[in-house]
Amino acid sequence: MPQPLRLAFASPLPPTRSGIADFSAALLPYLAAGAELTLFVDRPDLLAPALQVTYPCHPLSELPARRAEFDLPIYQIGNNSLHAAIYEMALRYPGLTVLHDLDLSQFRGHELLVEQGDFAAYGRELARELG
Repeated sequence: MPQPLRLAFASPLPPTRSGIADFSAALLPYLAAGAELTLFVDRPDLLAPALQVTYPCHPLSELPARRAEFDLPIYQIGNNSLHAAIYEMALRYPGLTVLHDLDLSQFRGHELLVEQGDFAAYGRELARELG
């Protein structure tokens, strides 16, 4: 019998107030039915207790050092700053990326323009995203 896939799942999850967090939480039992699933989130200590006791949970920052333990990372990304760290991780470490929005310019714009004041970087981001 083949070994189940080992999946690293990076997403906002409850109690984070987000439609993607709720969607991801609903998806977890289906993924776990056929794979070994490990969660990677910004703050595992704030994760809903039911998720903490059901799945192994680690800080997202540990994923690069633990990549060899997994067959595939899955990234859930939307147009919100909640996804900034996951977005950066997906750019550095390829995996399956589920884009919940076709345009990520709002969250990237806020990050680059408001937080960093880097107008040139935002121009490059738009050129890359929009062609």
